Formats: sequence, C-alpha cells, structure tokens
Amino acid sequence: MDIFDMFFGGGFGGRGGGQASRVRRAKNVVHQLNLTLEDLRRGQDLIVNMELELVEALCGFHKVIETLDQRNLVISSIPGEVIKTGEIKCIMNEGMPINRSPHDKGKLIIHFNVKFPELISPDVCPQLETCLPPRNECIIPDDAEEVTLREFDPKTHARRPGHGGGGNYYDEDDEPPPRVSNASLIKAL
Repeated sequence: MDIFDMFFGGGFGGRGGGQASRVRRAKNVVHQLNLTLEDLRRGQDLIVNMELELVEALCGFHKVIETLDQRNLVISSIPGEVIKTGEIKCIMNEGMPINRSPHDKGKLIIHFNVKFPELISPDVCPQLETCLPPRNECIIPDDAEEVTLREFDPKTHARRPGHGGGGNYYDEDDEPPPRVSNASLIKAL
C-alpha cells in the first residue's frame, strides 16, 4: 500500500485486509453531451459558438441545435438577413434552469463565426460584384510604392530573436522610443 492509496481511498496501510481496506468507492457517472469544448456556461445562460459558411451568412440558413435535455431546436435566418462574424443572437428560455424557479430558464446565446472560402475563381468575381455593394474607390498617389502582402503568424514572429522577444507582436509599437541623455547629445554635436 503506497501513500497515494492511503490519501485517495485505497484503504489504510498495512497487510491483512482489515476493516479500512473494505471501503467501497463511488463509481463515476458519465453523461455524454453534444457540446463542443468552446461551449460555455455563464450563470443561467448557455453560450454556443456556431460556424456558418459564407453562403449561409448571406443567403439564409436552417440549423438544428440539440439541447441538454435531447430536444432539437431549429434556428434559421431568412435570405437577405446578413449574419456577420462576431454577431450574437439568443433564444429565450433555453439556457440552464434558474435557481429556485424550476420552470424558468436562462438564454441560449449563439456566437456566430462566418467561414470564408480560402480561394475563389477569378471568373466568379464579376458575378459577385453585381450582387454585393460596390467597392470603396481608392485614390493612389503618384509617389506611392506597390508592395506585396504576405502571410503572417504572430506566434512565429514573436519567437524570432530580435523581434520582440517573448511579448506579443504588437507590444514593440506601444513602447516609447529609447531615451537619450543630454551627454549623448552633446557628444554628437
């Protein structure tokens, strides 16, 4: 018998199977829920993250959410009602039961995330432009330089030596410039 068993219910040391070694341990009860790790609870409200395809966000959708008590709720948006990334909607009385009021429940809060396609065919762009609001016109100055956009991973950038150490990639922009002493200025003159 080791010390772990003594502290965590394995009986009380020694050999011979005395009274303490016959202690029954409770069994775990596991209920599988149809929720993801991102699903959270805040008081009586349940919070669910829902991902939509771009076509669903623009043209409407029907989705089924299974509740904790195994009921199916159908949520939908009508065509033309645009759902944006970060938008939050709720369903009343579908959250957790409210303390001392068994017939009242909190809200089921839904956070929407719109999934954009990685790439679209250039042939489709003119059709999209006829359906979507017009672009903002950009006036390019004569002395402007054309540059190339590249993929950027802030985690990789922060690990590289000389690029912000262990801080966030934007931390170095917030720091004031290094101070220069008056003695340094006099030597420079």
